[in-house]
Amino acid sequence: MSKDFKNGVELGLANDSGLEIEIIPELINQGQIQNVSDAINKLCSYHDVDILTGIVSSLAIRELLDTINAKRIPFIFNNVGEYVPSKRIDSPYLFHNSLHLWRSQWAMGKWAQEQYGGTPAICFSIYDGGYHLHEAFRIGTLAGGASTAQINMLPLVPNQVDTSALIQLIEQQKPAHVHAVLCGVDGKDFIKRYKEAGFLGKIPLTACPFLVEDGLTSDIEDLVNNIPNSISWSYTLKSMENEAFIDVYEKSYIRKPSVFSVLGYESGLAIIHALSTAEAESIALEKTLTDTRIRGPRGMVVLGNTSASDEVGVYFRKPYTEEKSPVNKVISTLQSVNREDAQMALVAENGISGWQNPYLCI
Repeated sequence: MSKDFKNGVELGLANDSGLEIEIIPELINQGQIQNVSDAINKLCSYHDVDILTGIVSSLAIRELLDTINAKRIPFIFNNVGEYVPSKRIDSPYLFHNSLHLWRSQWAMGKWAQEQYGGTPAICFSIYDGGYHLHEAFRIGTLAGGASTAQINMLPLVPNQVDTSALIQLIEQQKPAHVHAVLCGVDGKDFIKRYKEAGFLGKIPLTACPFLVEDGLTSDIEDLVNNIPNSISWSYTLKSMENEAFIDVYEKSYIRKPSVFSVLGYESGLAIIHALSTAEAESIALEKTLTDTRIRGPRGMVVLGNTSASDEVGVYFRKPYTEEKSPVNKVISTLQSVNREDAQMALVAENGISGWQNPYLCI
């Protein structure tokens, strides 16, 4: 993850600007609040950097807002968008570049409800339930016409992978469709049990994109075909900017880019533009970032404040098997919302249920 992000930043900075730029890396481990705080203090006080960027959860940023404002150094923080951005983290020094996964979950909920109708069931683990993703999907189903939804959280059993409790709930509830906010070994176990129970192909299933993401479906390749999902960037997105980015990235690093490569690349492009503008016009760097608009692999990205990247599209996908491995194909663009939506604003400012942690949703 960190290597992909660093590669992306370097590639973005490589766009010709005539500026000499030095990158100073600082390890933050898994993004724990204290690690991020220590890194910010060292980079600003000892290295005297001009701008900060990295992969940091919005939850950690919220706890570090006073530190960031005191340093008065612009900070482009990147993440997958596991939380709806709270207005409590608005700051003239903070710029959010994100996949805004909560937006794609809302869009997926609305699409699924309009497609299948009835009462949906949303299944997730305690860990995955610590984010806003299941709630965003639920609110999306309401926008699509649902009157209620079944909320199924997997009981926490230490050192054990067993999603059979979710399967039992589905058997009892008989929902019109199911959405899985699961990833990793829990997600794979759920998909296998879903098929064994006879639900696959019978009860429509949608999923959080990382459950069916290209390269993450070992052991379940034959089970994820045609499972609808949505995200704001995909390797197969057909655009001149995306295809050019993929070409130069793969030639430079001999590997496929990930979503973190894209976030890094966009941040690098934004930094180049902001530094060039600040030097040419003799204005503060945070002011140039506020007005910066870049066109990257997933379209137009605006870093004006913590919610400006809401302008990025949400792409509807389904995986299809190619040469034994499923590949997600972009089918269409979905309607979504931003944090100004009344219901999403409530989600952003209210408490968080489930597993409480500052780590990234991956």
